[in-house]
Amino acid sequence: DAAKKGALASLPDSFVDKLGQGSPDMFFSAALTQTAAKAACLLFSDKAEVPPIFRSLSMAFEGQMQFGFAPPAMMAQFNIDRAPALLVLWNENEGKDEQDAQAGMKLTGARFMPQVHGKFSYGNIAAFVASVVEQRLQMLGAHAGGAKPAGGEGEGGRRKAAGAGKDVGPPPELSAANFEAECTQRGGLCAVGLLDGGPDNGNKEAQLAVLAKLRRRGAGGPLSYSWLDATCHTDFVAAFGLGETDLPTMLVLSPGKARWARSVGAFDAETLGAFGNGVAAGRRATESIDAVPALQEVDCASVARGADAVAEDDALGDEIMAEILEEERREREAREAE
Repeated sequence: DAAKKGALASLPDSFVDKLGQGSPDMFFSAALTQTAAKAACLLFSDKAEVPPIFRSLSMAFEGQMQFGFAPPAMMAQFNIDRAPALLVLWNENEGKDEQDAQAGMKLTGARFMPQVHGKFSYGNIAAFVASVVEQRLQMLGAHAGGAKPAGGEGEGGRRKAAGAGKDVGPPPELSAANFEAECTQRGGLCAVGLLDGGPDNGNKEAQLAVLAKLRRRGAGGPLSYSWLDATCHTDFVAAFGLGETDLPTMLVLSPGKARWARSVGAFDAETLGAFGNGVAAGRRATESIDAVPALQEVDCASVARGADAVAEDDALGDEIMAEILEEERREREAREAE
């Protein structure tokens, strides 16, 4: 309505640098040295004015990264083929050894991808930026030997990504009853740990602890963490071409876009966190699926697994064989009686 449009139009654009056709060196110099994440967020647009969504975003993440509004004339400089496009960029040589540092600034970064992150909306873009901020703060902390980046939380109004690190409880176990609420309806991406939930899995608690750590780190970001008893919900897992021998692993799902990706490598917080952030940032390839499969109502406590499942299959095979032999016996007796 008119009131809402008026309120959006009144948002200031003073937190956004309007870039021209000249060199953006001064903009990047400030962005890569004076912000908490040492990063720049660029919106390439053919509009004359800064959109209200980008103004609001620049206010919400003030001090965490620099925000720039770039015209179409700058698109080729950053390998952008069409507008609108949103990039977050940082110096790849940041924190490396002296020789790399002296080589100068080498920009790298992440692009907001609607097919992965959802449509251009404030919620989706804010979640994307929050995940990059968190990733950058972790990277800068690692380069500094675990110390907080200069000008961190509490200094100059800089804030951590909203919710990151807070106690959010353990990751929920997915079932037919809660799959919609915990994954489909949350928006963003679902990061689902696929575990052997059976009683014989002695590593289950350690694997859940890894997922809990990721859930705590990523609170407020684009990934919602949960887990699934994959040896119980075998039909769901099989829809992605996976089975018991692939466990444990993690799927990142985009229910709205029917896209998915599977982690490969160690099942630890560092490997899975890098994988999840890579998918969220559009740096990891995803695959399409006709539709995210629905979870069936299953009593996982009564499901036969491992050796029990094999024994159950053997028993069924013996029963079928007995029926075949009995049928042959009856046919043989009938022929002899003729």
